[in-house]
Amino acid sequence: MDLTSLGVGSCVGTGMYLVAGMVARKFAGPGVVISFIIAAVASIFSGACYAEFGVRVPNTTGSAYMYSYVTVGEFIAFIIGWNMVLEYLIGTSACARALSACFDSLFDGAINRELADKFGTIYGKCI
Repeated sequence: MDLTSLGVGSCVGTGMYLVAGMVARKFAGPGVVISFIIAAVASIFSGACYAEFGVRVPNTTGSAYMYSYVTVGEFIAFIIGWNMVLEYLIGTSACARALSACFDSLFDGAINRELADKFGTIYGKCI
């Protein structure tokens, strides 16, 4: 139940609704359905791995860090722990980017235009 709740909680929100919709509209079209099927199969395999670890390594918290610490050692757990930090940083930045784009669209791009006029863009001053 905890693993299912964690998976649903991490998928619902900007990753599932905003970014997937933008990519489907601009680039992929109906091919997004195939990518969702591939992601579902990968999630099933990931859930099976966590279930097997939960059976083989009892009395642990159920995180990738703890499972790797118990099964393969401190060094690999250290690397996995920092990879998880990196994953959360990238996920948070993607979420912030998608939400700021939606918030800007509520104001018909006024925030983007004002910031581009004041600070410029990557390509130089906005005309």
